[in-house]
Amino acid sequence: MISVGERIRESIDYMDQGRIEAALTPACIAIDITAQKYFSKPKTTKNDYKQFLVEHMWLITYMGLPGVVAESIKVRFSHKDIINDQDGYCTLEQIIYHVVRCNLVHSTGIDDRIVWNNHIVLGNDAEGRLIVSSKLIWGLIGAVVFCEANRDENINEMYWLSVHDFKFFINDVWGRIDIPRRILKMNGAFTI
Repeated sequence: MISVGERIRESIDYMDQGRIEAALTPACIAIDITAQKYFSKPKTTKNDYKQFLVEHMWLITYMGLPGVVAESIKVRFSHKDIINDQDGYCTLEQIIYHVVRCNLVHSTGIDDRIVWNNHIVLGNDAEGRLIVSSKLIWGLIGAVVFCEANRDENINEMYWLSVHDFKFFINDVWGRIDIPRRILKMNGAFTI
């Protein structure tokens, strides 16, 4: 079985190459494996996967949408597998699970109504497409790396990631959710 660390390495390598969709596949698989360990289950359900994202959304947004710290985000987007609220909104975890993860794992790729860019943005364009910052992938990677369930993982010693202005070698921070919490607290952004 390919380890979580190997999936994260693969995702980072693809990010360095600018291959967003390729980077998302191992990141989504790493989330799935991490959720299994986090919830102590041999196999996760879609609700487990989305619950893991909900519990780590503060970190996903802080790392992936710098300047934003949110426990929940809703956007206007429709998809056949998502139940929108009465105003036509759905949650970010629904999009990550149903539109990104499931389309990558079970279909031919991400819905073409999702457009990735290098700006810090999450919203709709005039054609109704969802514009998403590719930096969000770093938030997904961070949720996996800092999750307590992954404290025994490892990766090549030269791989690193950053939280705000702090850079860390990943092998030094596996399972250390306390580190991003302290950074947020120090910056007055959030306390958990």
